[in-house]
Amino acid sequence: MFGKKVIPTVLVSLLLLGTSALPSRADQLGESIEQQKEIQNEKDQARKQLNKLTYTTENMKAKLNQLEAQIASAQTALNQKKVAFVQAQNQVTLAQKELDQKEKELIDRRLALGKRARGIYESGQISHLELLFQSS
Repeated sequence: MFGKKVIPTVLVSLLLLGTSALPSRADQLGESIEQQKEIQNEKDQARKQLNKLTYTTENMKAKLNQLEAQIASAQTALNQKKVAFVQAQNQVTLAQKELDQKEKELIDRRLALGKRARGIYESGQISHLELLFQSS
């Protein structure tokens, strides 16, 4: 009789112990699922942040390329302006030389005209009025 009562008691005890372990396993499973969801959320957030950074990086690269193109264009324009400036300086130098030459020729002509006028006046061949009219 003792053996017949012990076996069901042991079985009931084991069943109770087994069923009490089930909720703890269910809690562990729920925690694992919750942890997996949190990890997935973190992964999604990291992916979104990566996409955002990638997009920002691509935009920055595009802006950098655009700025480099503008710099190259500005450098080309600057070089062209430098060449034009040198050409203009050369033209000014040539014009200055030509002006100096023309001024020298004018001085020489004035001296020659003065000598001629003096010679004509001293020889008395022409009057003052005639001299003035001939010089213009």
